Amino acid sequence: MGEMSMNIIVKKPRVPLLIKLIIIAIPLFIFGYLITVNFIIDQEFNYFYDIGGEEDTAKPYLTPVERMSEIYNNSSENYRNVNYDLVYVNPPIQKGSEYADIQMRVIPPINLSFLLGARISQEWNYTWNELNLSHAPSGQWVVVGKKIQLYETYSINDKLSMAIHIPKFSSANGDKFSIDWINITVYKPGVFS
Repeated sequence: MGEMSMNIIVKKPRVPLLIKLIIIAIPLFIFGYLITVNFIIDQEFNYFYDIGGEEDTAKPYLTPVERMSEIYNNSSENYRNVNYDLVYVNPPIQKGSEYADIQMRVIPPINLSFLLGARISQEWNYTWNELNLSHAPSGQWVVVGKKIQLYETYSINDKLSMAIHIPKFSSANGDKFSIDWINITVYKPGVFS
């Protein structure tokens, strides 16, 4: 009689086409999202420094500390006084940032202006922007601000050195320059801006 043969057919489970598309689409979506967020759309980074706040107590925002007073606290605010000319704040800066909008709440010395500077080279070299406070009411808190272009600034470890320079300031003469907070908003344009 005849020989009997047995054929065993093993069917591999088929992955539906939809699941394959999903598996391919997820990494593409993540990659596209990262490219869009980091390069294509405009970005805004906000850094708020509460001078005299809890974090400032642990690690002071303004340096050198020797040029600043101890923290003053009253019922509604905490702040520090500048005791000597030239104090610095070092906000993070992203490569390709266009400008920074700096706002400060201060009690300025009477009829004095001050300069806000951004470091532009490895040596001690700053570009200065004047903030004229001759119109400010004496002994009262005012908010002052300035936009600073960042194209030609020099950063160290992705931090920009910004200086507060009060040329005619003298605490020995009784001048008082108080800082409550500093708000720095850094704008980085997207590729198509």
